Amino acid sequence: MVLSGSKPQIGSGSIVKPVTFNAHSTTLFPIPFDIVYTPPSTGFLTDPAFEEIMSACGALPNISKHPLAIEYTAEISVPVISSLLNYHPSFSDQLKINCPSSLQSALTTLGGFGNLANSVKSS
Repeated sequence: MVLSGSKPQIGSGSIVKPVTFNAHSTTLFPIPFDIVYTPPSTGFLTDPAFEEIMSACGALPNISKHPLAIEYTAEISVPVISSLLNYHPSFSDQLKINCPSSLQSALTTLGGFGNLANSVKSS
């Protein structure tokens, strides 16, 4: 998973319980995932993903709070098909989520946050 407009990977997921695919039918199943942000070695102030998180949470001056767009690709591995045919179907899409309230609270209560936000916006 990546934030829309930037390309660092921010999460992953997998299904631990087997899914049964019945013949001639549609099978719906959830794919749980975790989102984890790790700043690059150059620091978070130069990271476009961090800037997008701050922007979506309404923590940057003169930018309205908006949903966080996350692009994802899911690759499905069906043991029989994957091993015999070396075929791994996949699909990609984008989801939009609102800034989690715990993250928004953390961002807005950081000391000297106005200077940090201006530093990110100007870089």
